[in-house]
Amino acid sequence: MENIITFESAARLGSFTRAGAELHLSQAAVSRQIQKLEERLGVPLFIRGHKEVTLNAAGKLFQNAVTESISTIQRCVDDIERLDSCKATVAASLGMSSFWLMPAILVFQKHYPNIDIRVLASDETCDFRHDPVDFAIQYGDGHWPGVTAIEILEEVLFPVCSPQYLEQRGISRVEDIAEETLIDYDKSNSRWATWEAWLKSAGMKTKPLHIGLQLSHYDLVYRAVCAGHGIGISWSYAIPQEARDQLVVRPIDAVVRTGHAEYLVYPKDKPLSKSAQILLNWLVGYAESSVWK
Repeated sequence: MENIITFESAARLGSFTRAGAELHLSQAAVSRQIQKLEERLGVPLFIRGHKEVTLNAAGKLFQNAVTESISTIQRCVDDIERLDSCKATVAASLGMSSFWLMPAILVFQKHYPNIDIRVLASDETCDFRHDPVDFAIQYGDGHWPGVTAIEILEEVLFPVCSPQYLEQRGISRVEDIAEETLIDYDKSNSRWATWEAWLKSAGMKTKPLHIGLQLSHYDLVYRAVCAGHGIGISWSYAIPQEARDQLVVRPIDAVVRTGHAEYLVYPKDKPLSKSAQILLNWLVGYAESSVWK
């Protein structure tokens, strides 16, 4: 093991002398340890120069293996430290973090003020091998290899608008919606939350629609709806509770259920810390009470 540590330092620094200084060894001691490692492997690992050394092909292969092993050990150390930590880290998409997770955490911390929460907000799918998170909120069908997936929020979509917009219209059925100014969610960001898909799923035949705005992020859709620019589509969990029937109303009762959902997911081979388990269990319970039914 000592020889491997010496190799890693020399390979990274490109010098036996600098490796010796880092490890508090003489240049000669570093050279001897590298030589022993090379003898054990049966191949040279370095091309020796006057003052510097460079890795040969075998050396580069060995460096990659050593670097990957060190990273794995470091992640394991981090995971062990988190087991007794009073912190929990959650990953979620930008929209989920803003409209559902953060309000949930604010309530959670009133009950568990000693648990510190970190939110990793990104629309990139969480990679548990590299991202320093305990668990994530992930959208889909719940079938992902290597993870435990707990469904918390079924995807239910319905029309929303401002009270002021609704006062000026006579809307009572799905067909009436198609005659209104619509705020659309860019179909490249959502398969279901577009007006074309929603109206088709709600049973209406295709017809020309008046799309007043097409926006790339749900936050923009929400802001446009609140400002009275038209009718948008929302998830049952994506309207803040304090805004329901105040800033935003549902013009009709029709909903579309897509068969997908938001899930709490975490690796099967990595136990949750006590704090993360408390947060996860609490979010499961909170989810049921947070949806707009």
